[in-house]
Order: sequence, then C-alpha cells, then structure tokens
Amino acid sequence: MTEPNEIDMSAADILPTTYLEEEWVRAVNSRASDHNLPLAIDITGPYDRGLVVDVLRALVLRHETLRMAFRPQRDGVQRAVWPTVEPVLDTVDLSGADERERIRRLNELILREAKRPTDLTRPPLWRAVEVRLAPAHHVLLTIWHHVIFDGWSSRVFFRDLTSLYAGALRRDQPKLPEPEIHLADYAAWERELNCRMPPQPTGAACCPENPRGYRWKTTAAIPRSWPADLTLSFRRTGSSGSRRSPATKA
Repeated sequence: MTEPNEIDMSAADILPTTYLEEEWVRAVNSRASDHNLPLAIDITGPYDRGLVVDVLRALVLRHETLRMAFRPQRDGVQRAVWPTVEPVLDTVDLSGADERERIRRLNELILREAKRPTDLTRPPLWRAVEVRLAPAHHVLLTIWHHVIFDGWSSRVFFRDLTSLYAGALRRDQPKLPEPEIHLADYAAWERELNCRMPPQPTGAACCPENPRGYRWKTTAAIPRSWPADLTLSFRRTGSSGSRRSPATKA
C-alpha cells in the first residue's frame, strides 16, 4: 500500500483538541492505533480516477479533520491542521475473479485495511482504496480513524462526495453549504467552559485504547444486486446501513 506523502510538519496551524481527543491520544501513548472505521461506497456507471482524486482533494480543503493530526506535549495534546494534504488513493483490481471470489476478496480487503494501524501524529488520519470489480463497477473504500469519524461524519462525507463527483461528471460545480463550525471551534468552546467528562468508574469495562468503553463492530458485506438502469449511482455500505444517491447523467 502507498505510504503518505512527505509532510512539512512545520506548516501546520496549532489548535486546541477536545478533552476526548486528548484522552484518546494519551491512552494509546501516542502510538499508532487500529481503532478504524471502514466505509465502502459502491459506484456503478461512469468512473474517472482523476475526478475522484480531485473530489478527495476538494474534501480535504473543505474539512479540517481530513488534514489534521495530533502533537502530544508534556502538558497536553495539540491539534495540528495543515493547509492541505494530498489524499492517499491506492488501487486494487479484482475484475479478473468471478463474482463470488470478488466479494470474498473485497470483504477480506476491507477487514485487513480496517486493522492496519493509523499513526495519530501524521496526517491524514484516513486513507482510500479504489477497488475495480468491473469496467463500470467500482468500490471506493475509505478507512477512518474513529477519533475523526463517526456515524454523523459518514453522512456528511457521503453527501459531499456524491454531490461533488456527480457535479464533476456534469462539469458543474455544486453549491454545498459552507461548514459553519469545525471541530477545533468546538474544542475551543469546550475548553472555555471546562466541559471535561467525569472519569470512568474504577473497574469499568473498556477496550484497551478507548477509556470510555466504546465498542464497535465492522460489517463489510457488499450488496450483490446493483441498479442496472442508472447511469450513476452510489451505495454506502457498512455498519451504519446504506443509502443511494439520485441518478445523475453525465
């Protein structure tokens, strides 16, 4: 798999972290963490790798969490946000296998990538893999560290990705609402109010790197039937369910 591009570590803006982020980074001792969430998006119809890269770059500029990492310090943890970060997009071609084998190997890929540790001190804290199943059938797999991504995040990412990609196919720039707040804004507000969470009760069950005891389960099943009458369709798959975008003609 491709390694992240070289990053000028001095180019980042230093911003506050939330208390939970600080707790998480300290809990893993600043080591790489495998608490990742996979999001697989099925794309049937026109697929252009160059457009996908352009869309990912636009998303990186739009959302600070896609170009940030953490800097542990003796007296706390800092959020480092870079002006831009080049997305990592690997390619896996499964088109030579039959359908059953493609699904098996795709599921294995999703689970393997989800278990690959993420370095919380180097951006980005996410990565992407394009999986070719057929000439007009691809899956865009994104892997996110859970410290920057959850169920709400997946809705925003899916909305922005599909809108930008559909607009690129039409050669039309969609008008997405500007983000009214970034996570660093919330972190500053939280620290201003000193809204630190109370400590966990002694003996409370928790996973090794999450002191809050949060559990998650990965489901990597990909639907077997695809819409045949749509020029472009997306399906988001994973533990949070699926949703399909409106059909869009090129």
